[in-house]
Amino acid sequence: MSKIQANQIQHTANGAAVFTLPSSDGTNGQFLKTNASGTLSFGSGGKILQVVSTTNDAYASVDTTKNTYYGSLSVEVAITPSSTSSLIYVVYDIVLSVEVDAREVTLVPRRKIGSGSYGALNRIGATGGSRTRVGVSQMSTSKHSACTLPMTLLDSPSTTSTCTYGFYHTLQHGGGWVVRNASFSDSNNADYARYASTVTAMEVAA
Repeated sequence: MSKIQANQIQHTANGAAVFTLPSSDGTNGQFLKTNASGTLSFGSGGKILQVVSTTNDAYASVDTTKNTYYGSLSVEVAITPSSTSSLIYVVYDIVLSVEVDAREVTLVPRRKIGSGSYGALNRIGATGGSRTRVGVSQMSTSKHSACTLPMTLLDSPSTTSTCTYGFYHTLQHGGGWVVRNASFSDSNNADYARYASTVTAMEVAA
């Protein structure tokens, strides 16, 4: 009978134990765990189970009222968790520009489950009086250039229904047009660029 050597045995407060398995035996760092009554189960906490990514290179624009959430420029990625205990790690890399110099453009992460409605996720700043709660922001110094807004979040949707992640954007310090994947000026010469925006979602075993 073959044996598996555990790298580490970790005891928990309720009398359970977790046996971490070495990658050299083909288990790739997965683990065996017991509960307090000794029932044995197999796990893979922290393992990436699937990766889904969307890249959008389409030009789009919308006239924006300051401090108001807009979803029309969103880039969406859909992922279906294999377990209700899974976590979803989402990486945003979004390129936006604005009509007026020195306007602050922001992202707010959003999610819908199944065919439900979108809602803002709680990966935003704390409540502070009349201040606008956002995820990340960037000051656009010139309408002739664009801003790259990176953002990450770790979500616990507690479902096996399809989760669709995207974003709202806002403008602060005044309204104006917001453009995706190009500068606002977007002149047709080699000194101006077109960009791509990406959202990637990864299912992580808990």
